Amino acid sequence: MKNFTLFGNKLIIPSLLVISAFCVILFQGQFPDHPIDDNDPRFERPTQESRSVFSPPRGDQPMVVTVNNFDNFDIGIDYYEQYGSSNPLNPLWIFFGVNANGSPQNARGTTNGGINWYLNNPGYPGGTCCDPWATHTGSGVLIYASGVSGQYVYRSTNNGMNWSAPILSVSGNDRNHVTAEYTGNGPYANYVYAAMTPGNFARSTDAGLTWTTTFSPSNSLPGCYIAVGPNGATDGGCVMYVTNTGSSNGGRIYNFYRSTNGGANFTLMSTQSGWTGYVGYYTGSRHTINNARTDSHPKIAMDNSNGPYRGRLYCVNASNDPPGNGNKPDIWLRYSTDQGATWSPGNRVNDNPNPTLSDQ
Repeated sequence: MKNFTLFGNKLIIPSLLVISAFCVILFQGQFPDHPIDDNDPRFERPTQESRSVFSPPRGDQPMVVTVNNFDNFDIGIDYYEQYGSSNPLNPLWIFFGVNANGSPQNARGTTNGGINWYLNNPGYPGGTCCDPWATHTGSGVLIYASGVSGQYVYRSTNNGMNWSAPILSVSGNDRNHVTAEYTGNGPYANYVYAAMTPGNFARSTDAGLTWTTTFSPSNSLPGCYIAVGPNGATDGGCVMYVTNTGSSNGGRIYNFYRSTNGGANFTLMSTQSGWTGYVGYYTGSRHTINNARTDSHPKIAMDNSNGPYRGRLYCVNASNDPPGNGNKPDIWLRYSTDQGATWSPGNRVNDNPNPTLSDQ
């Protein structure tokens, strides 16, 4: 997988099979000036407390500091909701976006593997903010997406040095997502897929230039996600889409849908309940860990390799163990070898000696 995740000031590029947004995403949602009830569990936005400690990014070039064999690139504190992607044609071209105080995102790119970074925000439409995502197509086109009142995408052929005008990809009101078929082979090469609460799914067959909404299942809670993988020998022939329903107080239900025709039509493969309960504390209609907002959004990825696990579908989520409000959360991994119809038992990913003493 070509995506990477930024945790704090640590850049981690995972292996092929690890989901880019591996741990729960903190501080999810809209800015406080958005006209939505702060305690409404259907919507997510940062706390006033988190805004009070925001620090803007530094203007000087970052230095590389190696700690425990990981290279750390100091780029300032860019607040929350960080997500990125690397170019499949040139992995040294990396891009990520983050939410920031008073502006929709800070969009940053590098062409030398993270040693130097540049900041170049696209021209956001009025009222657009939050929930940044990034992906690269197989031909190297960067797709950067954001929005809470509809998701807008921005295209770049030079890793974010220049941007197209914003393009509305899919309508909705919270927790958008975008991903591309990045292998560059097969009948769906350069297709891009977008989704947004309350469940709308759209596709682009021309690398993000034009979009069509093709599917709108129920998705009562934020947290939809898309994964693209092979269908047998066909690269990009399977598109998986998971939605998040049920109740916000620990009773989440994941619905797994599959498309084998490039996102034109979907079939429900399975409905899974009991995978996730409380995550940390549930108070004020929110799940929190040490006063930081979190949730049990499912994250999925597929194995696009030609190895023995080609086509395997993975899902990770957070849930307290032992179950119950106020206990410690762990990260759980499950996999499916039949495109979401059946699943393995949950496997605890974190290997700390005493999981009940640590937040994951």
